[in-house]
Amino acid sequence: HMLGILINEGNMSIDDIYDNSILFLKEKNYFQKATDDKKAELYIKKIITVEQERLEKFTQIGQENQFFFTDVITDKELLKWKDNSFEETKEVLERAKNILTEVEEDKWTRKNLEKILMDAAGDKKGDFLWPLRSALTGEKKSPSPFDCAWVFGKNESIKRLITALDLL
Repeated sequence: HMLGILINEGNMSIDDIYDNSILFLKEKNYFQKATDDKKAELYIKKIITVEQERLEKFTQIGQENQFFFTDVITDKELLKWKDNSFEETKEVLERAKNILTEVEEDKWTRKNLEKILMDAAGDKKGDFLWPLRSALTGEKKSPSPFDCAWVFGKNESIKRLITALDLL
């Protein structure tokens, strides 16, 4: 059966992986939520790009990272990095939101987001990147916040930060 087939060691293109998993992906709720198939396709190809190194089977796309397909209800505690206060966490998320708001749509690339957010994080990476990632994903473990922000796109990323800020 097609879906049991292993994705061979990195020689498959994103398009090939997508085409081979399309039937399975149609069941994911992003296809239902997207306004058209083209939009869903671009979104899912971004997810495949981010997950590619860890994928073994076509059926695994998005499995580890359900937050790509669902709205996040974050546990407020999860937003905090170590012993940081909610106040500090709120400041960090406000700053992240302002930074991302400034990024123009055509500059919303994996590479650029990583550069901008790493610069913003400075020396205390966890203080900045942990709350950002939890706000975007609602998970303790996930791909990097730059990858997640890139997949979600600008509007969705900012929407998720606002939702997290509302909890604080």
